[in-house]
Amino acid sequence: MAASKSRAFTGLVYPDSAPANWQEILRESLGMWLISPLHEPDPVEDMETGAIKTRKPHYHVMYFHGAPVTPKAGRSIFEVWPWIVIPHKAEFFQVGSVRNLSRYFVHLDQPEKQQWAEKPEDVLTVLNGFPLDLERELTRKDKREMKKHVFAFIQDRSITEFSELVDILMYTGDWVLFDFVTDNYGVIQNYLMSQRKRVEHEEREREREAWEVENRAKYAEIGEPHGGDDGDVSMEQAVTTGA
Repeated sequence: MAASKSRAFTGLVYPDSAPANWQEILRESLGMWLISPLHEPDPVEDMETGAIKTRKPHYHVMYFHGAPVTPKAGRSIFEVWPWIVIPHKAEFFQVGSVRNLSRYFVHLDQPEKQQWAEKPEDVLTVLNGFPLDLERELTRKDKREMKKHVFAFIQDRSITEFSELVDILMYTGDWVLFDFVTDNYGVIQNYLMSQRKRVEHEEREREREAWEVENRAKYAEIGEPHGGDDGDVSMEQAVTTGA
């Protein structure tokens, strides 16, 4: 079975085991790197022995390759810097979500862990064009709620065209909704098609009801029957027969 590939790989750097200028070395490598601020973990209790374990202060690093490569190829890249400690298991070495790991570097989703007073962008070190993106990825529940919100937005405003929806979102500056809509064109467009059919059907029903009201009043004025089995004339019949 072929090994899965990844665009990014990760490891740890312990300051007491790395050259003093290790960040400059990575910069000069011309590779795209993201470096976390120094993590100083709190002591934790060993669940089996009850002993207090303390992890050494460390930095997290992530290397972005761009093109997907195998873990073996990723390890060969890291061999140049033996002071970067990489996990033995491929699933911990390979990065599944660059965005999620970038967020973990500054514990954006782990408020119980170490926090920094500065903005995330100010404590992360970006080298050589690493594609930093700290926007939170939507969970399945988030996506479901966003869809409900978009569909309600469309209904409330009787929007029937995708361009109309996008124009409104750009005008109002709702960029979160704008990104979701443009990233989910297929789902939104199908809903808009259904919305158009519903609006057209409702319009036809209103026209039919208005025609029937008008003709009931007309027949009442001239004393002719307008209802019942013999006198009923539909709008469709009137159009085709000239009634």
